[in-house]
Amino acid sequence: LNKTKFGPGFRGLINPIGGATPLPQDDALIIPTSDLYRFELAKFLDDKYRSLDTALRSWGIPASFNVLAPDSGSPGEFKSLVTFYDIARLVPLWRGQRGVSQFFDPVSNRLIPADSKRSAAWNDISEVIRRASVARYSRLTASVRSAIDVPVAQEWHGWSPVTESNSLQLTGMAVTSDGGEFSDLIESGARAASTCLRWQTPGWLVASDIRLRDSQWSEAGPVVDDLLSLGMRGVFLRVESQDRWAAVKAQADRLADNRFAADRPRALFFPENASEPAQAQRLPGGYWWLPSPASGNRIDLSSHYFAYRSEINGRSELYLWTDTPGRIKLFMLKPETMVVRNTDGSDPDPKKVKGGVELTLGLLPTVFLGTDEIPIPEPALAETMRDYAVINERNKTLKRDVTEELSAFRNAQAGMDRNPSGSYPMLRVVLRAASLKVGDTTWIEGESSNDNTFSDVISVGGSSNGKALKLAPRLPNDRGFYANYDLSVRYLEIQDVWVAARIPAESRGGVTITIGGQTLALPEQPTGFYGQGFAWYRLGTTRLAGNTARLRLSVAGAIGKDVAIDAIVLTPELFTPRGLTLPPVSPLKANPGKGSGGL
Repeated sequence: LNKTKFGPGFRGLINPIGGATPLPQDDALIIPTSDLYRFELAKFLDDKYRSLDTALRSWGIPASFNVLAPDSGSPGEFKSLVTFYDIARLVPLWRGQRGVSQFFDPVSNRLIPADSKRSAAWNDISEVIRRASVARYSRLTASVRSAIDVPVAQEWHGWSPVTESNSLQLTGMAVTSDGGEFSDLIESGARAASTCLRWQTPGWLVASDIRLRDSQWSEAGPVVDDLLSLGMRGVFLRVESQDRWAAVKAQADRLADNRFAADRPRALFFPENASEPAQAQRLPGGYWWLPSPASGNRIDLSSHYFAYRSEINGRSELYLWTDTPGRIKLFMLKPETMVVRNTDGSDPDPKKVKGGVELTLGLLPTVFLGTDEIPIPEPALAETMRDYAVINERNKTLKRDVTEELSAFRNAQAGMDRNPSGSYPMLRVVLRAASLKVGDTTWIEGESSNDNTFSDVISVGGSSNGKALKLAPRLPNDRGFYANYDLSVRYLEIQDVWVAARIPAESRGGVTITIGGQTLALPEQPTGFYGQGFAWYRLGTTRLAGNTARLRLSVAGAIGKDVAIDAIVLTPELFTPRGLTLPPVSPLKANPGKGSGGL
């Protein structure tokens, strides 16, 4: 870099470690073999555990195991694990629920038994890789900046410790996009903007490579306006023809407008886990609503009231809004301890009433500070009671065993006066369980497959049941990649088949579901996104017969891809997916047949 002579158009450097290099994630899937890595891990183990015996126990190596290995230099044996450096060379042969409960020692060429369920080995390995990644990335970036003295930005390639670190040396974050529609730009730009706006020092946001579609070049000006309002302070359009260049030149005055240059966007951050109901968007009053990797999750209230709690910088915030705005009562025990404000700047006008507080709730989030309670909207409670009444009425005919759910529901209902924040979530949990027993919907957890060639069951915040079935193959499989599910037939007429999954756009054409003698293909576009990259896909309809059926989900062309299956749903109900909300339960029709709400 010191020897390179840059031209007059040189504005800065993108991706100090290379554009094609993915940033390290918190969940390591590799084990380095270099001596320097083992040295760092050994030092980490020494600092953390202090005692070799403590480290061995924490890594799940039984105390009864005789860690002896043959001595290649002379007859007899020697202890193979006598220093932290010896432990640092061990390779866990499991990951999650896959693999075998053993370590491989590449020096003694031995297998060492391990308690894989209690072992902290992978956590320690991941932490050392995270620390090393942050340190090396920061040092390299600082060196690059000292050499060229221009902004150095990193294109956003996922949440990563190297861009979330307090010791960061980057100047800013960059965004790339292959689409020119506002939704495309927000999808690609919101997370980069969130990263940069949460830094302790101001950062430079740049749209480094924007590729518009043919019909959108005449709208380059409005596209740039959207990016500037999100905080971009440099926009680079990839122009590949004279016609497109002419379209851009025609809007030169507008594109050169620097009215946003002095403004720093104001942002509210929601945890990625709470995506759907929360969505990246521009709010009134100059605010942006952006995702973040912060702790938190969505809260299930009802079909018309939405909430999530977020933990940012040690402060708990709860956001609540509705699609039926108006003045409502919120059930709370101690409303006087909270601070409430509307994100659009309007006055929620809270007034304490018996059993809670009354205020104005709108389409945009209301923020609740200073309380650990969940405000329970009175209309949401009324909807929950109506839905449970429908289930009870259906079950008078179906006579399914919901004794446990009925008892739990009554107990939670009785506790609403004493503790609405604790009792209402239990009402929603019980309602969901009863709906799955009495309704016509079949909900299958992706990770419930006992017969599959997928990679692992992973824990994913914001997913159904907190888990998903992941496929990230690096080698082909002679049997192909599939997951089989055996299910009880609940409905005998035509019903829709849905899958909730995280599937790269280029892999969607290879995903199919075979059920009832037919094979259904995944559509190219999902119905809606939620959580950490998951989305809903409607594959078509099916009609089942008998008491049981087998469903097979297959993935072709999966090598090098990252696919995760969250849930599979069969339902005759009118279903518009929103996060992980169940399809509704309809009143039972006349002359119901076996397992069916309307024969």
